[in-house]
Amino acid sequence: MDLSTLSVVSPAGRTTLAGNASYLVGRARGADIVVGDGRVSRHHLVLEPVADGWHVRDISANGLWQDGRRIRGTTLRLGEVRLRLGAVDGPEVVLSPWQVEPPWQVEPPRPSEAVTGATATRPAAGAVAHACRRRHPLRPGTLRLGRSHDNDISVADLLASRRHAELLVDADAVEVIDLGSANGTFVNGQRVERAPVGQRDVIAIGHHLYQLEDDALVEYVDSGDVALEAQDLSVWAGAKQLMHDLTFRLPGRSLLGVVGPSGAGKSTLLNALTGFRPADTGSVLYNGLDLYAEYDELRRRIGYVPQADPLHAQLTVREALEYGAELRFPADTTARERRARVQEVIGELGLTAHADTAVSRLSGGQKKRTSVALELLTRPSLLFLDEPTSGLDPANDQSVMETLKGLAHGGGPGSADESGRTVIVVTHSVLFLDLCDYILVLAPGGHVAYFGPSDGALRFFGKEDFREFAAVFRELENTPGAEMAARFRASEYFVPSAVVAPVARKAPAELPGVRQQPVVAQLVTLTRRYLRVVLADPSYLRMIIAFPFLLGIIPRVIPAPDGLKSLPDAPNPDAMKVLVVLVLCACFMGMANSVREIVKERDIYRRERTIGLSRTAYLGS
Repeated sequence: MDLSTLSVVSPAGRTTLAGNASYLVGRARGADIVVGDGRVSRHHLVLEPVADGWHVRDISANGLWQDGRRIRGTTLRLGEVRLRLGAVDGPEVVLSPWQVEPPWQVEPPRPSEAVTGATATRPAAGAVAHACRRRHPLRPGTLRLGRSHDNDISVADLLASRRHAELLVDADAVEVIDLGSANGTFVNGQRVERAPVGQRDVIAIGHHLYQLEDDALVEYVDSGDVALEAQDLSVWAGAKQLMHDLTFRLPGRSLLGVVGPSGAGKSTLLNALTGFRPADTGSVLYNGLDLYAEYDELRRRIGYVPQADPLHAQLTVREALEYGAELRFPADTTARERRARVQEVIGELGLTAHADTAVSRLSGGQKKRTSVALELLTRPSLLFLDEPTSGLDPANDQSVMETLKGLAHGGGPGSADESGRTVIVVTHSVLFLDLCDYILVLAPGGHVAYFGPSDGALRFFGKEDFREFAAVFRELENTPGAEMAARFRASEYFVPSAVVAPVARKAPAELPGVRQQPVVAQLVTLTRRYLRVVLADPSYLRMIIAFPFLLGIIPRVIPAPDGLKSLPDAPNPDAMKVLVVLVLCACFMGMANSVREIVKERDIYRRERTIGLSRTAYLGS
């Protein structure tokens, strides 16, 4: 048998290597075989041809494992060798010398095979979520990419602009140029205006990824099957540590419930995982990519539903979503495109029967589904929810949790939501935690008291069902967090993660805004929405019409015979008094409207600021 060729079966599929060079396996985009898993180092191992076979050399921080033991390397001669990368339960690589005619033949994994990395020929890092769509041959000249169908490469994504970017292709170089797009063009995770594109570099436009492979662009779509990993996250507030070395790995298309008593760090964890307030040390990996390092690109794939519903009660469900779509999508999207996406989301969340119902008339569960629908407009791959069942009765609580489980798992082939997404929900409700695929229990101080499958949590804490789980909170409050964390680490339910030294994070760089529309366009949208809200509230409309008349009467009843008229021989002693009252009335009338609106819309304003809302446009509306 010719041992100069090597068959490699990895999460990226089957690859055959010719024995005329050394090959790199790792998480880096430039690796010869890319494995997009957080436990895999950027440069993990080297495959080197030797006289009588192949030598495997470990160059990683997290290690190479065989049969449960860590090894430094091995030599392949005959037979099959199975290795794990990064941890004893890390992604598996199967190596076997064999004979094959053409080098670099790559066979995509079969549908029945578990895919935890790339899915086609040498694809982008973290391609677990990236279904290969098609291959675009490159020709010399200029190729334009964008949402419009008359582009050379059409990008079917509402986050892409109609004319998004251009590729300049000549005999020995490829260059990408951003055409002033709303959401930017990214090369290997970094926003660019103009940049060269090398072999295996990845261009990201919205949810679409294009990797340069020889003389073609291979297209992938971030479809939502995203693994999330937190590595040694720690957060301080001054001298007080709010989170202690928190580590967990969450598979894609799963629902995670985060629970714990007050002060356990649930909100701190949510801020760290969403990137709103990055952890001081440690990292968050979005399908193997550093969320903090590539946040400018990845933040558009993250949805966040706050505890308070960011909805105008006077609008119907359809109106609330249509105005939300105007603020979230580029200015060049058409009303028809936005309405189509709104209708799709309404159907996905089971709100078709309530589409024309005012938000104020919805049940608590229906309002929460409408809030989720607002975030699903942009098709986020990661969805975070803060206390979505707060204040709901048990029936609505169960309905919301079942909805979230359905969103995580997806609707299956042929449905409007085939791929699902990764969903993380912070909750105080414990009745329906069995609907979660995984549970993360936090002890005070941000310690991990348990992470694993939901049924394992019951056995670990010695409970029969989740109705008894409230007693766990009392135990957590009365036991030091470090002790609870040590108890979990010493149990059979603890799965060790790859050992990675925590790294202190620098202050995050100033990011470009995510504003989709110019300030004037936002002002028009917000003014139209505000007028619709006012017209939908007859009592408020009557009040603001009556205000000028009521306040105008006040100066008239002040005893001032001469009013504001000037007197021929002496100053008018009543003029100053009347002017003061007029000014106060004018201020009161303005504040009575604006203060009411600002207080009422606080939660809406805070959420929309994160998607690029202009203060000037908001106050002007």
